[in-house]
Amino acid sequence: MLDTNAASAAVLRRCGFEHEGRLRRLRRVAGQSRDFDVYARLAPDGTADPAQG
Repeated sequence: MLDTNAASAAVLRRCGFEHEGRLRRLRRVAGQSRDFDVYARLAPDGTADPAQG
């Protein structure tokens, strides 16, 4: 998601997702290169959450 989307980031954090990193200049939006943040939710044992498919 766009790094400037604070509302969506807050929803992800409330749902148990953690910020994994930032992809610099991943895509062009409205003619400008934009950064995107990556979030992930892990199971308690540190593996990928099986509920996410």
